[in-house]
Amino acid sequence: MRRMMAIVAMALVMALPLKAQPNVKVGGLFYLYHFYWSNADFNNDTKDHDAHYYMHGDINVTADFNDNASMFVRVAAAGNFGSHPIYAVPGDPKASLQEAYLKIKKPFDLPVCFRIGKQRIAYDNGLLLFDGGEDGELGVNAKVTAGPAAINLFGYKLIEEGGMGFIGTGAGTPGVDESMYGLYATVTPVKVASIDLFGIMVRNFVHWDGNGNPIPTEKNNPMWMGLRGHGEFPFGLDYSVAYVMMNGKDDSRNTTVNYKGNAIEAIFHYSVPVFPVKIGGGYVSFSGDDTSTVDNEGYFNPLNGPYAYDNFYDGWVGFGPAFMLNTPYGFNLVGFDPVTDLNVINGNLAFSFAGVHARLDFFKYNHPQANKDLGQEIALNLGYNLPGGVGLGAGFGYWMPKDQGDDPMLGSLIYLVKNF
Repeated sequence: MRRMMAIVAMALVMALPLKAQPNVKVGGLFYLYHFYWSNADFNNDTKDHDAHYYMHGDINVTADFNDNASMFVRVAAAGNFGSHPIYAVPGDPKASLQEAYLKIKKPFDLPVCFRIGKQRIAYDNGLLLFDGGEDGELGVNAKVTAGPAAINLFGYKLIEEGGMGFIGTGAGTPGVDESMYGLYATVTPVKVASIDLFGIMVRNFVHWDGNGNPIPTEKNNPMWMGLRGHGEFPFGLDYSVAYVMMNGKDDSRNTTVNYKGNAIEAIFHYSVPVFPVKIGGGYVSFSGDDTSTVDNEGYFNPLNGPYAYDNFYDGWVGFGPAFMLNTPYGFNLVGFDPVTDLNVINGNLAFSFAGVHARLDFFKYNHPQANKDLGQEIALNLGYNLPGGVGLGAGFGYWMPKDQGDDPMLGSLIYLVKNF
């Protein structure tokens, strides 16, 4: 890590003399979602339902100084909107600096590209590492390329407990910071197969206090390692198979807790010849904690972030729309009930016709550790590109429970998206 930081420091020094007028590009992204759910307790005798809007708007600027140096800045606001224009209640989300980084390519003619500053973290769909798609984290990413292989080395400061507020103020010693370090490598030995290898450690992972606040905790250092195979055959079959295992330990308590969680994902699609139809399926598993042991067998990802099944197949994170709208905050956060001790089996049929994209899904959910059958969900998702490149989409889910209730839950989302 020290050697990486030394190279980064030299690269920054090289970038300082750049005075040429940059080539500036302005872009942006807007999306608006309407969510609706009803009967989340699977009991028709109680009336529970809600509808809300989630909106994202950003403006970003890329400044290319030359072939070796550029800068990217993105300002955005995102969240639930619906604030009274006079009373300002409850208050809309405020715009903030969500990304700002310098990119330096091939310093000293080395096959490496550095990204330094506040940046998004997304290495897959959330089985391993996905930040949720909004705010970035301060850190360094070094991507090394060599023939068919690409290696990402990274380090991020996730939670800063100290800083300038503790300097010369008599405020005492700050708490420990939470940081993440890792490697994500991809090699493509043949056209039809790529292999990803990865390893991540979070130093001073959080514990949750009595008020639900995440507190970085010394000697709590979980680790993740695993691999993913993915590719596409010329006869129309694409696939992705991944396995992640946890290790490391939490020594912050009276009894050492070893991390033993794991996650499995297998997804495939087959394009039917001649017809605009795809047949697909998948299996996803997140291990659950065995409460009869002192160790933690439950799986969670390094950011406690969302999981987006099948590469955001429905335009949002999660599995079926109803299931997603029964998870905390509607974000399908891995490690939080019900996205723990979870097995999901999926089958789907998709087609495109006259600009309309449609997909019908069947999901089967269960908690194997708890021996609880969660029932099944039928979901329908539609998409269409309006004039001007505006994307319009909708998803509907009908969740038929088994062991947790008698009556079905409904969930839906409708969205518009446009970038430039």
